[in-house]
Amino acid sequence: MQCLSCHSATQLKEIAPHLLAQQCTACAGIWLDLNLYQRWAAPHHASEAQLNDVAGEFIESSPSTLFCPDCQQVLHKYRVSSQHGARIDRCAPCRKVWLDHAEWQYIVANKISLLSLLSDKGQREIREAEAQQ
Repeated sequence: MQCLSCHSATQLKEIAPHLLAQQCTACAGIWLDLNLYQRWAAPHHASEAQLNDVAGEFIESSPSTLFCPDCQQVLHKYRVSSQHGARIDRCAPCRKVWLDHAEWQYIVANKISLLSLLSDKGQREIREAEAQQ
């Protein structure tokens, strides 16, 4: 698979103890299967949210639009937090996400549950926090 950001090669790597994902050899971007993440996260996040088909932001196609390498659909963008401007790109049908290395590091450093973040409740809380700023 080619990296969605820089088009370099990716390889299967352990991005956290016992969690495998495709990772770019150049920019360290991550293509993560949410089914694998959910199994991995269960012991780490006792109240892990169940991921539903919440709608992310759809940004009209542009040269920077990302497409799922598995099904070719447009990836929808999800906020990471009200303080962090980055967006996670998700393919709902394939249950996979694209994270830049900095996004993954932010999630890990802040002990954020990725499934909670991607849930309707998680995105609503982020939008409400942004509105109060």
